[in-house]
Amino acid sequence: MHAQRFDDHIQIIFNITMEGDLLGSVSDVDYTQSENTKKLETSIEEQLKERASKLLNKMLYKWEVDCFHIGNQIRGSFPTLQDWYAYKWRDHIHTAKYDLNIQFKMRTFGDQVGPVIEGDQMTE
Repeated sequence: MHAQRFDDHIQIIFNITMEGDLLGSVSDVDYTQSENTKKLETSIEEQLKERASKLLNKMLYKWEVDCFHIGNQIRGSFPTLQDWYAYKWRDHIHTAKYDLNIQFKMRTFGDQVGPVIEGDQMTE
């Protein structure tokens, strides 16, 4: 997380990098192929971004809670402690803007070595 103050406006950038493992799949899609892996990673990134946005919107705009300690980062942008107190960060939480940058990478695909094949299709 990186937070900056521009006059009375706060800009927050969340850079999130995650990795995951595919333990199992009931799909006939072969996720070991690079194009399918990319589709899966993109889908997961979109889902994570949607859920994180909902959570951040609730915390910043509805509940006005600073659970990520954003105030600790922007406090250093004030020349004196008195200026920081006069700013009243709690009154500005609901006006903060944020960007989410989420990158997700698949590490492993469990025991999958190819797509799921039904028993009667194995002889074809």
